[in-house]
Amino acid sequence: MDENLQLLVNVDLENSIIGGILKFPELMEKCLVKSDYFYYTNNKVIMRIMENLYKEGIKPELIAVINKAVESKQLENAGGYKYIQEITNSEFSPITFEQNQRLLLSKFQKREAYELLPKIEGYTRRQRPDASRRS
Repeated sequence: MDENLQLLVNVDLENSIIGGILKFPELMEKCLVKSDYFYYTNNKVIMRIMENLYKEGIKPELIAVINKAVESKQLENAGGYKYIQEITNSEFSPITFEQNQRLLLSKFQKREAYELLPKIEGYTRRQRPDASRRS
C-alpha cells in the first residue's frame, strides 16, 4: 500500500464502528457512514449487509448479519464467520461513536481526493520542498 494512502485508512476505526453496531444494533439509527466509506472490502460488505438489514426493519445483530451473509453468498467476502465474530471484540465506546464516524468520513473524502489527483491533467506527485532550504 502506498505510504500516503496508509495515513488515510484505519482498520481499527472501521472495526470499532462495525463492532459497535453489532453489539448495540440501535446505533444503526444514528449511523452517518455508508458502506462506501470503508476502505477494507470485508468491512464494506459487512456494513452493506447491516444497511440492508436495517432497511428491511431487521436489527443488524451479529446472528442476523451472519445469516444474511450466508443467504446472500457474501460470507467469504465479509471475512467469514470468525472475522465477523471477532470484529465484535473491537474496542468501542458509545461516547466516541459519532466522532469516529466523522473521522471515517474524513478519511474517505481524503482518499477520494488522493485517488483523483493523478487524473488531473498536469499533476505530478512531487516531494515536498525541503523546509531547511528556505531563506
